[in-house]
Amino acid sequence: MLVLISCEQPVEEVLEEQIQPLTGWRITWQDEFEGDTLDRTLWNVADGHWSHNGEMQYYAPDEVYLEDGCLRLRSQQRNYQGLYFTSGHVTTKHYQRYGRVEIHARLPGTQGTWPAHWLLPITGDWPPEIDIVEHLGHEPNTVHMSVHWGPLPEGLSPWECGQTRTGSFSGPDFTADFHTFSLEWYPDSLRWLVDDVLRFKTVEGIPHEPMYLILNTAVGGFWPGSPNASSVFPQFHDIDYVRFYERDTPG
Repeated sequence: MLVLISCEQPVEEVLEEQIQPLTGWRITWQDEFEGDTLDRTLWNVADGHWSHNGEMQYYAPDEVYLEDGCLRLRSQQRNYQGLYFTSGHVTTKHYQRYGRVEIHARLPGTQGTWPAHWLLPITGDWPPEIDIVEHLGHEPNTVHMSVHWGPLPEGLSPWECGQTRTGSFSGPDFTADFHTFSLEWYPDSLRWLVDDVLRFKTVEGIPHEPMYLILNTAVGGFWPGSPNASSVFPQFHDIDYVRFYERDTPG
């Protein structure tokens, strides 16, 4: 069940710890998006509409394509399948337990956009969920990092919040240039990095099942709010590369 944050969460302490150059890891899966078309042996492309959080878009396959060495997820205002917005949504066919996930991307930014890079378990259950990065289009300088886990409290619907830890980081305009968003997932901790600087970490709610990666841009929803007269479309969510790693040293 695909669920993003749907209620306000306390913002945890923002970290600022410079990480040393990447050593001790080896790549297990990657896509550099070279060529003319997306490699469908590596990716699933969504074709449908679902709205666990009040989103307004139809995920249309023609909003997913390669351009200038990047995967591009385009969001547009157009009438399609009874809705007024279309956008892009892809998932990896690769899944992994623990390791590092790294995405180099430039995020879209206008009122009502909600891009995300996130992980869900291959079982299809929810929770858990790890949000490597989420962004609200009207706050171009801020990104959010979260983990959701269960079991859900009695009486709480699946699309509501269970147990969550969330951190936010305010820095540069993430819609103006490419930045690297990374997650280091260990059996006993989660560490979120932005441009190789540690910005958030937790030792609570660590998932222990294999998970796959989702890249998407929602339009509207309870958190970002709906597009309005100030919104500008089309918007582009550009991903330069995606890489999965595992430790190449014991422990």
